[in-house]
Amino acid sequence: MIACLLALALWSAPAGQVAPSPDSAMTLTLDDAVRMALARSYQLQRSERSERIASERINSARAALGPHLDLSIGADQTQRYYDFRGAYDYSVATPQFSATAGINAYYDFDISGARKRSLEQSRLSGRSGAVDVELTALNVAIDARLTYIQALRAQQQMEIDREYLLLLEKLIAGAASRQPSVVDFLETERSNAALVLDQSKQGAQLALSNLRQLLRMETNQAVRLTTTLTDAAPVPPVTRLLELAYANRSDIRQSGIRLRQAKIAQSQATDFRWPSLRVSAFASHSLTGEALVHRWSDIGRSNSAGVALSFNLPIWSYDGGELSAARHIAAIQAEQALADAEEAKERARNEIAAEMIGIDRARSRIEQTPDAMQARQALQRAEEAMLSASPKDAPGLLAQVSNARQNWRSSVTLKYDALAAFYGEYFRLQRTLGTDAMK
Repeated sequence: MIACLLALALWSAPAGQVAPSPDSAMTLTLDDAVRMALARSYQLQRSERSERIASERINSARAALGPHLDLSIGADQTQRYYDFRGAYDYSVATPQFSATAGINAYYDFDISGARKRSLEQSRLSGRSGAVDVELTALNVAIDARLTYIQALRAQQQMEIDREYLLLLEKLIAGAASRQPSVVDFLETERSNAALVLDQSKQGAQLALSNLRQLLRMETNQAVRLTTTLTDAAPVPPVTRLLELAYANRSDIRQSGIRLRQAKIAQSQATDFRWPSLRVSAFASHSLTGEALVHRWSDIGRSNSAGVALSFNLPIWSYDGGELSAARHIAAIQAEQALADAEEAKERARNEIAAEMIGIDRARSRIEQTPDAMQARQALQRAEEAMLSASPKDAPGLLAQVSNARQNWRSSVTLKYDALAAFYGEYFRLQRTLGTDAMK
């Protein structure tokens, strides 16, 4: 139903990412999250049930085109009592038994096409239900992806802040023996970094809680997100995006279905004026007597059978304009369906243009972010220079070390922010197109 997910997950850990959490945590990829959301979504289950109901209505309408066969059997036993008092006395009790078995078959020739039009309406309703299911599944998948990206970004920030703190602690340990005069300054910086880490932990816990709620997971289930976004995914040109939108958007497809339904409804408004033809046959076997058990020899038997051909041709009827109004309603509905299609296409063009602005901006941010590896190497050089300097010069180099550490943190943070922004826009573009198969 839903197209294959974009292959955007790579398993190599980038610079700035620390070791995974303990084995007790459940590892979850982006694909895993989407599959889990689709399997557990109440909203999608409701849409699928509605689709199954529409499918059964199609079967019902199709069955009306075929022959009908009825087989029945019935029996009854009665006891009548009559009593008279007068010039003479008279009383009598009369039992009576009867049983009938019959079979009746008939077939309506659809010479007017009315039943086929009814079947086509049912099929169109079924297609509308299928479109709703696809839309619901897409929305569930997109919501899962967006929520996953938000949680992943919060987890990444927590890991960045944790590594930032670890780098400080490692520097403090080295400075304790090589540059004791700068330890107090580094301790102050370490305290601030610990506070920042606590805040990022709270943000990650909240984001993961939102993801667990969306996926209907246990609230106390530890989760480790393992998908890593390393580069921007390719995006087709706008002309191709418009083709995808026109072919897959649910509002455009639904307007086409409504247009066909309205055209059929115009014909259905006069269906009863067409002639009808039915052929039928019946056969029955009856038993009559006083009782079935004790007087079997007195039971009477009768058989009957017949064939009938019925033809009806409506000549004239007056309905006060009811049929004319029905035709006008269907014509207006067809006109509205055409207008809805044009509106949906215009809305698709505007939404695609807006999403492409965000995607281009995010891609530009990705390309312009500084290299985290170079920033890390610069930090290492600044730390070594400070530790190797004389006790007199070391405090003066401390600011350079702090700036280098902030530059490293900013380079990693900016890259993750840009990637999260890009894929947020990318997934919203999938929703705009009505499909996640962007090829």
